[in-house]
Amino acid sequence: MENSNSSLSQYQRSSLVFHSFIIIGIGLLGGMAWVIALAGKLELWPIPPLELSLPETKELWRNAHIGPIMNGIFALAIVATSPFLTLSTKLTKHLYYGTIVMLWFNTFGYQSSPFTSGRGLGANGEALNIICYFSFYIAALCALYIVGLGIFGSRKTMINNQQ
Repeated sequence: MENSNSSLSQYQRSSLVFHSFIIIGIGLLGGMAWVIALAGKLELWPIPPLELSLPETKELWRNAHIGPIMNGIFALAIVATSPFLTLSTKLTKHLYYGTIVMLWFNTFGYQSSPFTSGRGLGANGEALNIICYFSFYIAALCALYIVGLGIFGSRKTMINNQQ
């Protein structure tokens, strides 16, 4: 049973699933870059190996693979659990847009950090590092807010169903 203020709309759920799978696909491409960084070449049998040069930041390429996939799964979990969240229309919009911002800003940060000297860990250095840092910063704030909305909305549902 779906309460009008307890879940994302069908459009919002479909949109989040769409964005999640795009982000997971980007994470899979990051995994290909990780393999190339580890091997120093791309081997696609029976084609001869292609020598490719990527920044020597294997850990960051791993993050470019795993980070977006985990964020996509988190967004899919939001979609799956949204019927159990009692939120106002305004807070439901916050949940929806906050999740999209978190997905894309985190993915940008994960995919750009191998190309920066500062890994996006501080607002210093070259412009890409500063942009990467603020991308992660905004995504982290959105993630914290989303978790807070999840706690608030699920508790409200729990209390409403206790009576």
